[in-house]
Amino acid sequence: MKKEEYEKLFKSNVDTSVYIKVSDLKNKEDRTLIFGYDVDRNSFHVYFLNGKFNIIIYSLHKLIYYSCSLEKVDSEKCIPNKRIYPESCDYEFVNLLIEKGFGDSLCVLPFDEKRAKKLENKRFHGKVISEIGEEND
Repeated sequence: MKKEEYEKLFKSNVDTSVYIKVSDLKNKEDRTLIFGYDVDRNSFHVYFLNGKFNIIIYSLHKLIYYSCSLEKVDSEKCIPNKRIYPESCDYEFVNLLIEKGFGDSLCVLPFDEKRAKKLENKRFHGKVISEIGEEND
């Protein structure tokens, strides 16, 4: 997400459905949708891969939680209980969360220009499930 997009986010209308479906996305490219962390400092990564939603929570190389290859996601489950990095989140997806009424649940860190520049050409800003393995199966 760009800084200008970040600043426009909270000016959206509210939608009543809590689910975001693949068909709701205009941009179907593989990418990070939300990246942040939870109260236990675990990484929280929602990403889009091969036309499906994926949610993983991990710490170092240990998988804490995963829900992968989803056609739709519950908006509430896409938001970590601590913070998100705006420069590592997708504008379209965050805007959908706000339209679904979850804008107040988003605890967004200040925009970090240096971090944004460093990550601007990366599709994924966190690990994907194949990089962690499924140790907790």
